[in-house]
Amino acid sequence: MRRRLLFGLGALLASTSCSPCPNVLCHAPFVDLLVTDAADGGAVSGVQATLSGPTTVFISCSLNGNVTLCIGEWQGAIDAGGYALQVAAPGFQTAAVPATVTVGSPPDSHCGCYGASLTPSTVALSPL
Repeated sequence: MRRRLLFGLGALLASTSCSPCPNVLCHAPFVDLLVTDAADGGAVSGVQATLSGPTTVFISCSLNGNVTLCIGEWQGAIDAGGYALQVAAPGFQTAAVPATVTVGSPPDSHCGCYGASLTPSTVALSPL
């Protein structure tokens, strides 16, 4: 009887632990952008960035060491395609450039996690 119970428990564990992506949580889809000072290549304070297109995405920017890193996060499905990227900061000319968001294939198609990229991935702001 004990041998059957152990065999049954082993079969149950084997069937439940073979899911394609155990304990995988997908983060919200996002793109990242580096913003630099066109004069010296350094970080820029107070950056605000927006992607406008199929969806409007407000991009959060912060100083990260000697660079300004901006992360645009979608709430829900990410829309690939053409966008207008606007990047502004106090003391700098506002940059308005065409941008493209590309959605990649999930790293594991069973998990449903998608990655995305932004082109251009770097914008240099010119001082006023």
